[in-house]
Amino acid sequence: MDAESGSADVPRTQDVSSTHDPLSTHDAVNTQSAPGQRDASGTQLDELIERLTDTGEAVLAAQARLRELIVANSNVSKQLNPDNLLRAIAVEARRLVRAKHAGLGVVDESGRFFRFVNAHPDSTEIASTAEDGCGSAALGLLADIDFPLRLADVPEFLAAGSSASGHHLESFLGLPIRVHGHLYGSLYVVNSIAGEFSEEDEQLLTNFAASAALAVENSQLYLESERQRMWLSASAEVTEHLFARDGSSPLDLVLHHAVSGANADSATLALRNPDGSWSVHSAAGQWEAKLVGLALNSSDTFIGRVLEGGKPARTDDYGRDYSEIVAAHGIPPRYGPIMGVPLRTRSGTILGALSVSRGPGSDPFTAADLEHLGRYSAHVGVAMELDRARDAGEARRQVRDHERIAADLHDHVIQELFAASLGLSNVASTMEPAERVRVQVFAEAVDSASTRVRDSIFHLKAPKRTAEGLRRALMLVADEESHALGFTPRVAFAGQLDREVSGQLADDVVAVVRESLSNVARHAQATAASVQVGILGDELVIDVSDDGRGFDNVEQLDSDPASSGLINIRRRAETHAGTMHIRSVLDEGTQLHWTARIVAVT
Repeated sequence: MDAESGSADVPRTQDVSSTHDPLSTHDAVNTQSAPGQRDASGTQLDELIERLTDTGEAVLAAQARLRELIVANSNVSKQLNPDNLLRAIAVEARRLVRAKHAGLGVVDESGRFFRFVNAHPDSTEIASTAEDGCGSAALGLLADIDFPLRLADVPEFLAAGSSASGHHLESFLGLPIRVHGHLYGSLYVVNSIAGEFSEEDEQLLTNFAASAALAVENSQLYLESERQRMWLSASAEVTEHLFARDGSSPLDLVLHHAVSGANADSATLALRNPDGSWSVHSAAGQWEAKLVGLALNSSDTFIGRVLEGGKPARTDDYGRDYSEIVAAHGIPPRYGPIMGVPLRTRSGTILGALSVSRGPGSDPFTAADLEHLGRYSAHVGVAMELDRARDAGEARRQVRDHERIAADLHDHVIQELFAASLGLSNVASTMEPAERVRVQVFAEAVDSASTRVRDSIFHLKAPKRTAEGLRRALMLVADEESHALGFTPRVAFAGQLDREVSGQLADDVVAVVRESLSNVARHAQATAASVQVGILGDELVIDVSDDGRGFDNVEQLDSDPASSGLINIRRRAETHAGTMHIRSVLDEGTQLHWTARIVAVT
């Protein structure tokens, strides 16, 4: 058993040894190869960590630039004032892509660049209508493209333009800004701090331009609402003052609000003259007072064309487009953009024209500006029409009152005075000569009072002339007197009465014709009468004739006009350095010949 035990133990020991040898050998091999493997794995891990670090830094950098984009968009979107908005766009664009210079050009409705804004590294921004050399070249490069333009190699003409303006141009990035699909302007940046602009810079600037376009749209909407509010407020205030009759000049207020609403420097209002011509009636502005009274009959003038065509109009440069008119009328060269609209009544009748202007080099008026001024002028035109209608209504009421008073005076006062005078004369005929003289003096005083009352009646009944002219007023007189005459008198005219005769002379002509026909109705017992009014040289001549009973003592009638009520006619003739003569034949009728010198046309 011992042998078996021993023999059994040896193999087990060998087995153990044999099993450990291979393992020991393998461990030795593994121990020798481990350092090389660890070097390879470490390199891969370092590379992975480096890549992760680079990616992380790129992500952080991208996040930082996105935050800058958000800040830039926020700074721009807060601006509603157009000038502040343009400066903010230029400044934020320069900061966003780390450029040394940025510029923004704005186009007008014709596509021409009219405003230029730039931003420099020292954070000073300049807004100007004049472009510097770099701006001109850059905007010219962007004028006809519809996509971002990034240049590492700047063209020679662009580099030359920048050198002339003091900028050394090395890199360039620019793109258009569009609002509602229409070109608003072009934005560009030059000279990247990094040397040249990257694709990432282009993407950032493209996104920023989209935000800038939205900010421009919001600014335009805000300004449009403010303009509408201002124009409506102006229309309400003008209408209120037209009807208030508070002593202020409503037309001056019309011009004041036109200047304010259109952001203009001056305004003029042209109205029709009594003779049908047009002239500047009112003006607002430092130099416009010299234009008041300027005739606008020629269609060569800007306002003349508005009046003749009856349509709104505008021009970007009055001094350029109407240089001959400016020189001919001595108009100061202080007018740049100008727009004008006709003033109309509700029926379409043109009352005048309203125009506003800005100084040379100012922003041109837009179609929206012209539309606002047109709506404002329509409100003003209707208000003026209503105001004139109210004046006409008051005038009609006044005429009716005057006619009533005149009838009362004629039917009661004059008749009573005539009866009193007649009674005094009858009493005087029965008195002693000494007392008769005293009573006769009183009778003549009563006659004189009767004459003055009659004169007042004629003044009350005399129609005021309107824009229709003297001829129309005389026809109205003939029609009114036909009731007392029992027939319609024949009226004839010679010469340009409506144009040559006006003012006090025209009023006296109406009064003379009225009084002459009234005398025919009272005394002549006529069946026909005629009135002829005409111009002979520098005199106005009136002939009133009838086929009545006439007078057999013309000399007495002519020398004592008070007895027949002709004193007023003679006095009116003498007022105008004229004469009055009467020719009469018994049972054949009477003719009155009246003249007046035409001194001046008003």
